[in-house]
Amino acid sequence: MKKILSTTLALLLVLTTVFSVSLSAQAAVRYDSDNAALYSGRDYTWLNIRGTENYKSAFQFMDILNTERTANAAGTLVMDQELLEAAMLHAREISVYPSSNRPNGENAIYLLDGTDHTRFYLLQVSAASSDAKLILNEWFDTYPAMKAQFLSPDYVCGGVGCFQATDGTIHWVVLLGYDAATKVVKSSDYRATVTRTVKIALKNTNAASWNAKHTHSYQVTSTVKANATKNANGKITRKCSVCGKTTTSTLYAPKTVTLSAASYTYDGKVKKPSVTVKDSKGNKIGSQYYTVSYPSGRKNVGKYTVKVTFKGNYIGSKSATFAIKPKGTSVSKVTAAKKGFKVTWKKQATQTTGYEVQYSTASNFKKGNKTVTVSKNKTTSKSVSKLSAKKKYYVRVQAYVNQGKKSYSGAYSAAKTVTTAKDPFKKGKYAGVQLNTTADAVRYYVKAYNATKKETAKYQNKKTDEILTYYKLLGVKTLGADNVYINGSRNKFMDSYLDSMISDTKVGTGLPPCTAVDKSEDTDLNGKSLVTSRLRDTDVETLSIKDNKNGTGTITINTSSGKITKATCNMKVNVDVQHVTISGMKDQRVQLCVIVKDTFPMSQELFDSSNLERL
Repeated sequence: MKKILSTTLALLLVLTTVFSVSLSAQAAVRYDSDNAALYSGRDYTWLNIRGTENYKSAFQFMDILNTERTANAAGTLVMDQELLEAAMLHAREISVYPSSNRPNGENAIYLLDGTDHTRFYLLQVSAASSDAKLILNEWFDTYPAMKAQFLSPDYVCGGVGCFQATDGTIHWVVLLGYDAATKVVKSSDYRATVTRTVKIALKNTNAASWNAKHTHSYQVTSTVKANATKNANGKITRKCSVCGKTTTSTLYAPKTVTLSAASYTYDGKVKKPSVTVKDSKGNKIGSQYYTVSYPSGRKNVGKYTVKVTFKGNYIGSKSATFAIKPKGTSVSKVTAAKKGFKVTWKKQATQTTGYEVQYSTASNFKKGNKTVTVSKNKTTSKSVSKLSAKKKYYVRVQAYVNQGKKSYSGAYSAAKTVTTAKDPFKKGKYAGVQLNTTADAVRYYVKAYNATKKETAKYQNKKTDEILTYYKLLGVKTLGADNVYINGSRNKFMDSYLDSMISDTKVGTGLPPCTAVDKSEDTDLNGKSLVTSRLRDTDVETLSIKDNKNGTGTITINTSSGKITKATCNMKVNVDVQHVTISGMKDQRVQLCVIVKDTFPMSQELFDSSNLERL
């Protein structure tokens, strides 16, 4: 009687096999579940073994082995039905109990019908691949003695078992027979793979060893979905397909939906923040359990809602919002004024309704803040008055957009500082008139001007002899310029160039800004009155009144007639011109300050050069 040999090997080959459900032909193999009577009264435990029997790989193994045997003149093997099914059974058994013995405590020679068979040679191995050629080559390369057994001409038939457990491990068993096959089978007699559950008997004395090595293969048996809307937890129940152990785990309800960005700055591009979902325990929920819906648009200023709808183990939905804010602006300059300042900033024409000017005596803007709103996006400057004199202020600007009833503000610009100018005016009685504030002086100036404006005089042109009617009191207007900026940068050369070019320009006028009695020349291009009565105290940068002790002052106010006899008016106008060409440079932005100075009365020199003679 030939002795049965067994060898146990372990190959660390990492591959995966796709499971498919199929049925195979039944053979006269002794399955433990079919022979429970054999174990009556014995100390054993039933195990449910589930996995996939890979008949395709088994037959491929036999074909590859026969190719090697033919090349070595060993003859070919036929697949024996009993040995094939016995090999599959033992492949299942070693998946839970890797031993030369069976889990029930018997020697593997009892695989067929419980009797001692000597008609086969046993080879068993646990690996991680169902690739027959790979497995055979690994065996041949690693174990020369095994190769000699596989190529022995003594064998005439065989059976191959290839079993994939639920944990993904592949288990191989090869039985090589000495005797003629009881029944020869072909690959066409079986489906490629068979997935099923079969009971096997585990001897209780082997349980400790098995439990130490056993890896549970849990299968989900029931799921109670976690509800995001109601913040209710769910649960998952799993059962080990090998030992039957049941576990229950909690599905914590989705709690937070976080976007990769809560706000963006407008740049004309569509925004799509990524989504992170966490449960009530702070653990991330995989994206396979939800879908994300984004609203249309998502490029203009506004607020947008992203909706997460759960699926799989979760139900309900949650949302998160993000905002697109206006593009910021920058402060060009802040100019000190009498008890105030004037701030100028860069225009934002796109996705901007207006601006908010914020100023404070604190650099961090945490106290004493005041905000002034500019409602038009084309306006790029704002004068602030009625502040403390000789006080340092911090000034910054932000753009905003109105969307229906909601408003969205951009980031504040970097702050610039300014110290307000001191009002040189001191209250008192001037030329017999009590003036307590700058506003008092301006109102009196307007009153006197309006009275003076009514008085005219006849003048004759000495060249043409034409007689003209002008205001009785003529003056002179001088133009100048300073603070020239090109594309935001100060240009001192242009400063001096423009100033020298226009500083000598002098124009004879009536009282500012009129040039004649003709009222048609007393309006601007829009037909609005240009009378000095529109002058406000906030329009006056400086005011100095000197009492001349003769009934007049400077600006001199004659108390007896209430008419202006002498005055000087300084006016600065900031001009911003886009898209101009300067010295060969195209499409430039030019900013400059034009200075207009009106002096009354006109100098005698200029009066003489005008060819006018008072009649």
